[in-house]
Amino acid sequence: MRHIFVAVHGQGDNIGDSVLRRAMLGAIQIPNSQRHVLVGGVPSSYIEGLALSSVDHVYTSRATWERNLLRYALTGSASYVSNAGEMQVNRRRKRIGLVEGPLARLVRATGGGLVHTGVGLRDPESHAWPVKLVASQARVVAWRDEPSRLSTQMGTVYPDWAFSEGSLPEEWGAQRGTLAVSMRGDQPPPTGEWISVVREFASRHHLSIVAVTQVARDEARSNELATMLDGTVEPWDGTSHRYQEKRVRWIYGRSAAVISDRMHALIMGATEGAVPLGFTVGKSRKIGRTFEGAGLSDPSRASSDFGVESNLTWLDHRLESATTLGSDVAGTRERIAQLESLIRLELSGGAK
Repeated sequence: MRHIFVAVHGQGDNIGDSVLRRAMLGAIQIPNSQRHVLVGGVPSSYIEGLALSSVDHVYTSRATWERNLLRYALTGSASYVSNAGEMQVNRRRKRIGLVEGPLARLVRATGGGLVHTGVGLRDPESHAWPVKLVASQARVVAWRDEPSRLSTQMGTVYPDWAFSEGSLPEEWGAQRGTLAVSMRGDQPPPTGEWISVVREFASRHHLSIVAVTQVARDEARSNELATMLDGTVEPWDGTSHRYQEKRVRWIYGRSAAVISDRMHALIMGATEGAVPLGFTVGKSRKIGRTFEGAGLSDPSRASSDFGVESNLTWLDHRLESATTLGSDVAGTRERIAQLESLIRLELSGGAK
C-alpha cells in the first residue's frame, strides 16, 4: 500500500482556506493508498470543512507526521504532497524546509510520488529557498501565480484550487438582485467615498446589499458595512465551516456581484455566478496575480487611485463581464482537471 502524506492546515476561521484544501484533497484519492493528513492545531469546524474520509489518518502534530513519513519512506512506500495556499518565508517555513527537504529527497529516492501545487508566495520577491528545498524534489510543481513561479524558477502555473469547487455554470440562477460585500477586518475601514460609490452602484443596478462574513474575524467589519451601506448582514462566529460555506454560496448564487478584498470571497463568488469585483480600499497584488494565474483578467482596483465617476464606470464595466463568467470558470476547471490527472499519474505511478 502507498502511504500519501499531505498537509492541509490553514487559518481556522477562514472558509477559503478549507475550501481550497478540500479541493486539493479530492485530487489525491488514489486506489490502494492511505492518506496521512496533517491538520495541525486547527479547530474541528475547519476539519469539518475538509470533508475527510473516515479512513484518513489525521495528525495534529507535525513532528509525529514527519516521523511516520520518514518511517514509510524508508520502506519505499511513502508519497509526499505539500500544503497549498499562501506561503510565507518565515522562521517556521525555514524549519519546515530544513526538515522536509531531506524527507522529500528520501521519498523521491525510494520511488515515491512528490507533488507541490496551488502555492502562492506572499512575497514573491523574497528569497524562497525554504520552499524550493521541497518543491525542487517534486515531479509535479504548480504555482497559482506567475510571480511565485518566477521567484523559484520551476514548475508551471495553474488556477487556485478553490476554482474547482462550487456550482456548475449551467446550474446558475438568473435572478440576481443582491450585491454581496465582504471586506477584511484587519485593514483600515472603507472611506466615505468608497461607501458612496458602493451605495450608488447598488442603487443604479437595483441591488440590495448583504455584508457577508467569510472569515470569522471579519464579523465586526461586516456589521459596520451593513450599517453604513443600509444593508443586511450574514454573520458567522467561526463554527461549522460547511454550514457557513453553504450559506455564503447561497447568497453568492443570488448575487449579481461580490465586492471584496478577500481573494477567496471573489473566487467563491465567481464559482457561483457572481461577478468578482476586487474594489479595495488599498492595493492588493495577490488578487490580480492569482486571477491572472487562472487565465482571467485582474478584477481588482484600488478605489483611492481614482475618482468617484471613474470608479463607478469601472464597476459598471466589470459587471458586464457576467456574460463570459460561465465560460471563464469552466476554463479554470478544465485546467484544474488537467492538473488532477498529472497528480494522480504521479501518485499512482509509485503505488505498490
